[in-house]
Amino acid sequence: RQRQMCIRDRFKRDNLPRIDVVAISHNHYDHFDLPTLESLPNPENITLIMPLRMGAYVEHIPFKEVIELAWDETVVRLGIEVTALPVVHFSARGLFDRNEILWAGFALKGLRSGGSLFHFEGDYGNTYRRIGQEHGPFDIALIAVGAYKPRDIMVGAHCALDDCVQAGIDLKADILIPVHWGTTVLGTEDIYETGQEFREEALAKGIPDESIWLMKIGETLIYKLKDDSANGHY
Repeated sequence: RQRQMCIRDRFKRDNLPRIDVVAISHNHYDHFDLPTLESLPNPENITLIMPLRMGAYVEHIPFKEVIELAWDETVVRLGIEVTALPVVHFSARGLFDRNEILWAGFALKGLRSGGSLFHFEGDYGNTYRRIGQEHGPFDIALIAVGAYKPRDIMVGAHCALDDCVQAGIDLKADILIPVHWGTTVLGTEDIYETGQEFREEALAKGIPDESIWLMKIGETLIYKLKDDSANGHY
């Protein structure tokens, strides 16, 4: 069944900035869209970073390089350290290939600035506390918050909102940015209210409002590093 898209594309090929590195978390269709990758301008200048065994999907696209990472493996490109880390999720592209290909969250660290970011997609688990202890604290955590209802179906795939907030706390993140909401209908929750509901859960757990960024599709915000020696750049 085709998933319902509820927002028009706001990123046009001609308006994209220069792309140097793309990180792909897993092979679900809403996160890994081959036509989008095929349409990226100047693929010969792009490094694609993916979990193990995903590279075969993009052999026909002339990327500069395709790097596959296992969990806890790290690669450095353009002064950015990228580490693939275990998250509570799964992979599948069809009915009979579940977990045949790896999935991952990513920790990114600017070697010049020291700025750090973590992205995860999945359900809650002790892995985020370990990641926070071993790789944190993080300046920013991109936390996938949508498609969490009904719980009896989504458990093990996507976290309930209070657990999403707890994951950000476990990661020791300064800024929490909820993503994976307001675009595609995957569950039974109101996809347009998920961001605000995440904010309410975060406030209830003591997260200050200025540390919760609800971003619009296509919006750009600048995070200023506490150490301004690198002018806030990663």
